[in-house]
Amino acid sequence: MSERALTELLRGRGAHADPIACVEDISAELAGQQVAGFPHSIAQLVFHINYWMAYELRRIRGQKPEYPEHSAERRQESCLHARSRVVANGRA
Repeated sequence: MSERALTELLRGRGAHADPIACVEDISAELAGQQVAGFPHSIAQLVFHINYWMAYELRRIRGQKPEYPEHSAERRQESCLHARSRVVANGRA
């Protein structure tokens, strides 16, 4: 992937919004507030986006980062592994 294409993906262009421009005028206090009816604060969403963007950049660079323990994929993998142990032990 070219440097230009990567920059456009990360900084917004065309149909993509620049994530920094979306939050640069929001204070940390406001970003940390939980709003009734919404499951996550702005700060939690920004952390999530930042984490997974960094994760994908590592993959683009050819690294093989592991899913974090809290990821849905890791939880599903753990559940399947636990179930296979139960079946193997004859408790299913």
